[in-house]
Amino acid sequence: MKHLTFFYIVFPFILISQAEKKEVFAKRITEKVTIDGKLNESFWSDIQPAKDFQMIQPINGKFERSNQKTEVKFAYDDQAIYIGASLNDFGAGYDKNQIGPGIMRQLGPRDVEGKSVDLFGVFLNPFNDGINEFSFLVSAAGVQIDKRIVLTTNGYIEDVNWDAVWESDVTIYQDGWFVEIKIPYSAIRFPNKEIQEWGINIYRELRRFREEYSWSVIDLKKKHIGKQSGILKGIKNISPPIRLSLTPYLSSVFTDNLSNFNYSGGVDLKYGFNLPFAKENVNLTLDMILLPEFQQTEFDPLVLNMSPFETQYDEKRSFFTEGTELFKKGDLFYSRRIGGTPLPTQLDSHEIATFEPENTRLFNATKISGRTQDGWGVGLFNGITRNTYAQIQDTITLIEREQLIEPVTNYNMFVIDKSFNQNSFITLLNTNVTRKNNFRNAHVVGILGSVTNKKNTHSYDGSIKGSLIKDSGNSTSGFSTFFNFQKINGNLRYSLQNYIESDQYDINDMGFLYQNNEVNTELNLIYELFSEDEQFSKKLNIKSGKFSLGLEHKSLYKPLSYNELIIKIGGQIMNKKHLFMRLQSRYFFEENDYFESRVNNQLFIRPPSFKISYYTSSNFNKPVSLNTSISYKQRLNENYKIWENYNNNLLYTRINPRFRINDHAFIQYILAIEAEKNEFGWIDELENNIPLFSRRDRKMFTNKFILEYTFNPKIYLKMITRHYWSTIDNKEFYNISTNGQLSYFEDQNLSDLNINFNTWNLDLSFSWEYHPGSYLSVLWQNKLTKQTSSVERIFFNNLNSFFENPTNNIFSIKLTYYLDYIQLKTFKKNDRNK
Repeated sequence: MKHLTFFYIVFPFILISQAEKKEVFAKRITEKVTIDGKLNESFWSDIQPAKDFQMIQPINGKFERSNQKTEVKFAYDDQAIYIGASLNDFGAGYDKNQIGPGIMRQLGPRDVEGKSVDLFGVFLNPFNDGINEFSFLVSAAGVQIDKRIVLTTNGYIEDVNWDAVWESDVTIYQDGWFVEIKIPYSAIRFPNKEIQEWGINIYRELRRFREEYSWSVIDLKKKHIGKQSGILKGIKNISPPIRLSLTPYLSSVFTDNLSNFNYSGGVDLKYGFNLPFAKENVNLTLDMILLPEFQQTEFDPLVLNMSPFETQYDEKRSFFTEGTELFKKGDLFYSRRIGGTPLPTQLDSHEIATFEPENTRLFNATKISGRTQDGWGVGLFNGITRNTYAQIQDTITLIEREQLIEPVTNYNMFVIDKSFNQNSFITLLNTNVTRKNNFRNAHVVGILGSVTNKKNTHSYDGSIKGSLIKDSGNSTSGFSTFFNFQKINGNLRYSLQNYIESDQYDINDMGFLYQNNEVNTELNLIYELFSEDEQFSKKLNIKSGKFSLGLEHKSLYKPLSYNELIIKIGGQIMNKKHLFMRLQSRYFFEENDYFESRVNNQLFIRPPSFKISYYTSSNFNKPVSLNTSISYKQRLNENYKIWENYNNNLLYTRINPRFRINDHAFIQYILAIEAEKNEFGWIDELENNIPLFSRRDRKMFTNKFILEYTFNPKIYLKMITRHYWSTIDNKEFYNISTNGQLSYFEDQNLSDLNINFNTWNLDLSFSWEYHPGSYLSVLWQNKLTKQTSSVERIFFNNLNSFFENPTNNIFSIKLTYYLDYIQLKTFKKNDRNK
């Protein structure tokens, strides 16, 4: 949801109260509250509201219209905080006689953004530290969206996978809508003190106008907007509750043969407790999963990777995506390593692997995190995987044996974080991967931070990290540094950044690093138009815009030598009809690539090139909308031996139509095509680690179809299909010399090095939240992957031959039930009273 992402960018912080801050007071209540979205309880009429909202965009600072006033009230008791909002919108509510656009309320799964729907939300920072906050949003369709937001040196991390258990309901009437929310104290963290003062801002979106409002005015020209946020007062004499919850689960899985059936069970335990730290108590949460089962995860969008670097895929296992914002600082935590691909199988010259497991098996995992009132944050993660074995066969004797390829492994991460000055932080991180039986061990330590000056005009971000790898009695160590200086307010902004990664720096046992041995320096200049009432915006007749100029220089760290120089120019605008357009161009000077050959310090020279890209996105409020993109890259091969005889160019197109059938049904289709003629690059490794290059034509087709049907805010059905086809059609083969030039290879008859790669996935899922925090989920997966050396040139011929192969089917059912200590205690008390 682009509007919320933009909102987070301009409103990341909630700061300490100042005299000019807006204030709103919560009232203690004793009356029982029914969360029905009607605000019928008598106490609501006695509470003073937060009101006088002002526009964030498109006209920054403009007050809300008189017929669309917003009033929000807060109440609390010993168990929860309650929010009641009256969102006036005269004549826009739904009724049988409505004509024309009104309150938009497209349904969608929980936490799924980008829908055509009005929104209301609150952003709470109970520790008022300017760095961390909880967000709770409710759509006019009743769908919940909750997030954790935290500042890092890479910007703002939004943890949309964080799911708290809270209640909400909405009521739409002719002249607006009501929202009622109950947030149990067990869903958030707050200091253990008598009088609470929480940072807060309140958000509303009128989707049909594409207008966003906040209670405390936000100046978009300032980045650290938290200084303009408000304070929630009046809450006192509450204590952090016992935060204990259990989520047991049962799961069963069927594969193609129904006789291949297995079932499992386990539990996810969460426990909150206090621990003395830094002269005060730190409010910690322990999250532990025992006997984990991750069968019900969405498929990975596999691609044919011809680069020398690893492909990174998103984490989709809920335990590793929820509440991990503290661990994501510093890019040292790539949770796919845990229970991921095992170490390579070590084979003798006359051995082959008849079976190699795709993943290691996770035994258990635990994460602990928390914060103090003084801004200290603590995080601890630990995961253990089991022994992983491969089957090895001797090709001479044909005897098979079992070989341990990865032993019991412990993954550990420790984080200490300190926020200060309401807009800055410093963090210490340490990761350790320990394997038994003298296997590879890895250790990484890092310090990173972000400091903003008192005027909130400039920020300084930096980090230094070190790695130590111990493998087979040998040790290697490396380091990385990062520095970024940037102007962060006003229309005109700039940044200068540099990072260095030594040739032995390696964090890939628990983190993710595309490549090391590099020095990168980048300078960027940006002019941004935040509001349609700015003078330049009026001249261009647009709502917002951004224009950028950048220069990037890349070098090899060891030996220090030139790698690449890039000039970047770009611009984007949103016009008055909500049509978004972006145009970017890049010029690449001659590149000295030291990685393509897969041989250390082997140079490969690429001629200069230029690339131009265009992207457009129409108004998503319309029942039918369209995203399109196209890019073209041309290599300038003149005066480059071998290259000059061929025209190397790349064309990429992507079309994404979106269809909102009604408020329940949504369909989108994605077609992406990429074709590159006369690409030069690595294709294989000959004897003695000699690289073989080729000139080839490369094509890629992606077809993706997505169907969502949401019955109500608690029940939805979703189907995703994806077919990916990529080919490498080699034309000629080359040796590469030490000076980076290509020469013809003596054997040109290597057709078996062609690649025809297909992958197909279908996920059909059903989810029902039958009780708060409790789910019944069903998933059917159909998949197939095939790679051959026979290149098909006609799309439908390829499709027919590909689907002649049998597909794999997996059908799984999972039932979870959320048990909360406070609820159990309340039920028991009510039973006694009966």
